[in-house]
Amino acid sequence: MNNSHSKQSEKTFGFNIPDIMPEVVYHYTKYKTLIEIIEGNRLKFSTRNDLNDPFDCDFDMIDFSVTKKNFNNYINKNKPHNIGRTELRNIKNSRKDSIEKLKTGFMNEFNSIGVCCFSTKSDNRLCWGQYADKFNGVAIGMGINIKITKSIIPFFVEYEDDLSQINYFSGEEKTSIGLIFQKKHKDWEHEREFRIVSIKRNGLLEFDKNLLLEIVFGLNETKENILSIKKLLLKNGYNNVKLKKLKKNKLRLEIKPIDH
Repeated sequence: MNNSHSKQSEKTFGFNIPDIMPEVVYHYTKYKTLIEIIEGNRLKFSTRNDLNDPFDCDFDMIDFSVTKKNFNNYINKNKPHNIGRTELRNIKNSRKDSIEKLKTGFMNEFNSIGVCCFSTKSDNRLCWGQYADKFNGVAIGMGINIKITKSIIPFFVEYEDDLSQINYFSGEEKTSIGLIFQKKHKDWEHEREFRIVSIKRNGLLEFDKNLLLEIVFGLNETKENILSIKKLLLKNGYNNVKLKKLKKNKLRLEIKPIDH
């Protein structure tokens, strides 16, 4: 985690990986989903098509337009070592078809990436309303003490006033995945989002049980449901998980610990 940004960028598809990770990040979801997460010991890593913002991780952020000269330079720079002259010439002469093959390959890789979304705040009212069953769900506090690899990458989302395209043939093709998954429009800045991406896999992925640090229950959660979660945690080998409750104190939103 202490490597320089340039080295990290090269190894991790252009993601800006923070030098200092947050101690806890919060995954907002429904009570029913919490039960599935505890019992299955898995978090869902969604594909970009599952995200609620149609501009989030948008493939249109990649521009594949290129001049003949720049395309030939790209092919010369990135050609396999064992390619023959005739095959290389055919690739250059069929530029349109070659670009379509590059786009298809990139799209396939792009669509296989899984992303799990969190917030750095446990009292984010908009997240409680939008993702946690209208304040009736939970915020699951997870630790980020994970090993950063070429396949598992944690990062803060970066918000911009306007999303811009990057050209695939400009030399940034190896960093374009990071740029796409890390950038969101500033309208979403309220989420204070933190993400973990899985480059090669999506769907339900197992996590270290020691990383589940706390659970914040929504405003109307019953004592019976909270007790049920306590028992479920013990049954499934989760130790030292802090339980908290969201409370409305007049016009303030507060989070109070639950006595064990």
